[in-house]
Amino acid sequence: LNPFEEQIEKGVAEIYEGLSKGLEDIEEQEEALQLKLKRKDCDRAYRRVKCEVLQQIEQLEHIAGVESESVKRARETAAMCLREISVVGYHNGANDYHMALHLLEEAISLIPESHHALSWREKDLPILRKNAEDERLNALIEPLIKTADSILQKLSSDLRGGHSSLKLKRKFCDRAYHLFKTKLSRQVEQLYEESTLNPQAVKVSHEIAANCLRDISVVGYHNGANDYHTALDLLEEAISLVPESHHALSWREKDLPILQKHAEEERVRVKKAPPLATINGIGTKLYGHADFDIMCSSYIKTLYLVILFIPIF
Repeated sequence: LNPFEEQIEKGVAEIYEGLSKGLEDIEEQEEALQLKLKRKDCDRAYRRVKCEVLQQIEQLEHIAGVESESVKRARETAAMCLREISVVGYHNGANDYHMALHLLEEAISLIPESHHALSWREKDLPILRKNAEDERLNALIEPLIKTADSILQKLSSDLRGGHSSLKLKRKFCDRAYHLFKTKLSRQVEQLYEESTLNPQAVKVSHEIAANCLRDISVVGYHNGANDYHTALDLLEEAISLVPESHHALSWREKDLPILQKHAEEERVRVKKAPPLATINGIGTKLYGHADFDIMCSSYIKTLYLVILFIPIF
């Protein structure tokens, strides 16, 4: 072998050995620390490739020529080393998918026409691209999930608070809805306005917002505060955020009919009992026990005009 090739082979072997040993030793640490330490080991291996191996290849190119067989072999060795750091190190070990993708593309660029590059394009590249995109999506969405969880956890905690009146529970719901509009909705708007707009991120952000709003509607206003009109308005707003989603389909089929029924009953509910009196069997009287609702223990009676206590209309 050319002395330069020997140096390159030796340097790559040391990088392989150092990375492999480092990743194995880290397995005994707790998970969060593991990823951090593995990323450092991968960074160290990548720096050695950039500062040692690739520089030696440049020197070899000046001496032997870019198209020489020794240079081709050296570039292949370096590319395979980069691919290992990418897939085994950053991707499988450190879960750093963006760096893994960057290194794999760099490896392919070193030997673009080789059978190795063809195999990496077909097998490795699609997986790394998908995981890198998912990683970017999670980074965009995670703050929204935290905000939504915070709003709903606070609302749930407030509603569980023992002997709270309906009026107080309604205030808890109003506060949750205010936080939804001033925090979560603004985060969704900011995400939409980003210059690097991600359609999938926008879709998921709308789903997060809609799910949060649906829970404020059903769990808060409907089940907690018995404010059926507000619950219905918020559920319709939630559906409008994701009208074509499976969430909206489920809410239309299951939640919407119940909320519409209770909102209508709330609208026509009498403020006080109607006058009920009969003289010689003639007057008004309530009859019936229809549409019993287990959720709120209510049912419907019908007011009749009676003659000789017989309902007429």
